[in-house]
Amino acid sequence: MDPYHETYQGTPEQQPELNEIPIARMVQLEKQYRNGANWFYWIAGLSALSSVLLLIGSSFISAITLGSTEFLIAIGTIFPELAFIAAIAGVVIVGVFALMGYLSSKGHGWAYIVGIILFALDSLLLIWVKDFFGLAFHGLVLYFLITGVVAFYKLKKLLPHR
Repeated sequence: MDPYHETYQGTPEQQPELNEIPIARMVQLEKQYRNGANWFYWIAGLSALSSVLLLIGSSFISAITLGSTEFLIAIGTIFPELAFIAAIAGVVIVGVFALMGYLSSKGHGWAYIVGIILFALDSLLLIWVKDFFGLAFHGLVLYFLITGVVAFYKLKKLLPHR
């Protein structure tokens, strides 16, 4: 183009690509997101293990169990006629957390949020029974879950096709 033409704006400068995302940042977010989602598997597995230990009469009372499954075991122990229903409900609860882990790891943000809400509600049971050690552990797990879901949504914002 003629430099004396009135629409001439000079030589075009190399503009930085707006969609460039630092790879290290993406890897960090992906790791936080996956680690957070994996905590749902830990919740399910440790709660199932702790529930079995409680059912076989172990004196090992664990902070790593869900308050809801511990509550159901207590109901089944106090009211033997409800033991089967309590056991089924406990298995369903553990299964729901495992499912939230699976769906969260597959990129379903709603499952991540539902799982966090369910786990936070479970934490309320620990306040009610005054299990402060268990509550502290729940708080730590909630921290990892929340940092995971925040990383998930940051990653989703950076990579909209996700």
